[in-house]
Amino acid sequence: MNSKRLLDLSRFYVGSLSHAENDIKDWQNSSLARVQFHGKIDFFDLPQGTTSDDFEEAAIDHYGAYSDAVTEDEDGGWIRVDLEDEPGLNDNSEGSL
Repeated sequence: MNSKRLLDLSRFYVGSLSHAENDIKDWQNSSLARVQFHGKIDFFDLPQGTTSDDFEEAAIDHYGAYSDAVTEDEDGGWIRVDLEDEPGLNDNSEGSL
């Protein structure tokens, strides 16, 4: 894609699955791009030529989170971005025993 403007992921959203949900539409085995965040996976049908860097930047912006990992499957053609909250955001261990 290589443009200065970030992708608007809301335009390419297909649907979501929680980790415990049955995948009746077989999205896990599709070429859909995916974002894994807060116990669910959101799927996106990205435009041709979208790079993993483009998708990662758009996901970070869209979810307001940090990238933990980016995985590309060359055979299946999908890109997965794993996101996490700001490091230490939910860390209540400070000062406790």
